[in-house]
Amino acid sequence: KRKSSRRPTRFFSLLAMGEGYRTYAATKMNEDSSRSHAIFRIIVESRQRSQAKRGTSNVVAEPKNKRRSNDGVEDDADGAVRVAELNLVDLAGSERTAQTGAEGQRLKEGAHINKSLLTLGQVINKLAAGSNSFIPYRDS
Repeated sequence: KRKSSRRPTRFFSLLAMGEGYRTYAATKMNEDSSRSHAIFRIIVESRQRSQAKRGTSNVVAEPKNKRRSNDGVEDDADGAVRVAELNLVDLAGSERTAQTGAEGQRLKEGAHINKSLLTLGQVINKLAAGSNSFIPYRDS
């Protein structure tokens, strides 16, 4: 899901909400074993504040482009926008059945985790090699 925020507290609550969608279960190796992968894509936009707001001018002026965001923060930005992207990827770890003692549903989850990690490795290797052959993006 895509969400946006201008407040740090809201940002961290969004991260916690995303973490809440993940699945965890106990194995012999790990009491809180992650049973799913997660990708958090963070896009940060910044703009230079207006002269009047920064206090570098004695002129008190209301910025022409003042807006209020969805979370109630006023925007008094001027000029160009700088954009940075940060992708946080947390992959469920590969599993050895003998070490985890997985059975039933946990065994099936472990097999799916291992398959998706194997496929990811194949995709990365083909992309890194500049291969023109088929890349199995959807095999996981």
